[in-house]
Amino acid sequence: MDWRVPFCCFLFAVINLLMVSTGAARLAGVYTKRIATALTLFNTFILVSRMANLLMVPLIGKLADMARTTNNTPLLETQFRLILGSATVGCLLATLLIPTFVEIFNRGIKAFERTNSLPRMFLGLLNPRRSQFLGTLFVVSMVTVPSAFMWAESKGLLGHHGPVLAAVEGIVFALGVYLVLGLSSWVFHPEIFRRPGWMGVTLKSLSTIPNDFIFLNVFVQAFWTVGWMSAVYAGALNSKVAITSVSLSGIITGVSTILLTVFVDPKAALITDQALHGIKTEEQVKAVVIFLTLGSVFGTMFAQILFTPAAWLIGLVASHI
Repeated sequence: MDWRVPFCCFLFAVINLLMVSTGAARLAGVYTKRIATALTLFNTFILVSRMANLLMVPLIGKLADMARTTNNTPLLETQFRLILGSATVGCLLATLLIPTFVEIFNRGIKAFERTNSLPRMFLGLLNPRRSQFLGTLFVVSMVTVPSAFMWAESKGLLGHHGPVLAAVEGIVFALGVYLVLGLSSWVFHPEIFRRPGWMGVTLKSLSTIPNDFIFLNVFVQAFWTVGWMSAVYAGALNSKVAITSVSLSGIITGVSTILLTVFVDPKAALITDQALHGIKTEEQVKAVVIFLTLGSVFGTMFAQILFTPAAWLIGLVASHI
């Protein structure tokens, strides 16, 4: 298996984990009475997920180029479906970690009020001097991973990039390993980690909140997940309209973003504000967070069904432009 596939699976799972978990910021804002600060942290999570998405796009494009060169589009479809499946894994993990992310946002809001700076707050979490574990992890990562990359380059496993480039790649990868493991150790710290659960939300809770934007969120998540990947796949199926097909991905993701901004986010924000002023209850905000999260899970599953029809439609439109 090409290394890009598991790497893209990991990235896409993290992207969806971060995006879905941001719903916990609304509940943390109600708990702490700091809605504006919670939304600042919410936007930071969104920014990080979008940056990770930018790292993933060229790797997806490379997979499509390789499939087009070898005329092996069935393999490309399998690879893309694996990556789509990782989005479901990320959303499921976010669903299980909602209570933990609520605690993370609670602590993040308090830490931001102390430091008055987002960069200082995040750097403080990953400071190697903060704990013996992080210090040891930093030293081990920065020593062993670049050395492993240089050894792999000397054996021809990385191609002939040269020892300097191999060392740079190793350092970047080591920082990524440190970042992931460092944040994981913080998330699963006994004082922060909370047992997975629905926080008292049941199916009956669905009757206490508007349902239209909850169900619309499923379709928004599906189109956002599958849009640009179907466009790349359509370009691989028909190389004559490859660039046109990829260009159409912006329309699909743009429409899903508009639907999210116009129909989903405002109603969730309204319920959150009403809970802050006593018009709605915290239980209703919990229901919104849980059902939006579950909707994202079903949306990524629905994306598997939309993948091939969306690619066919994009290819058809691209050939008639």
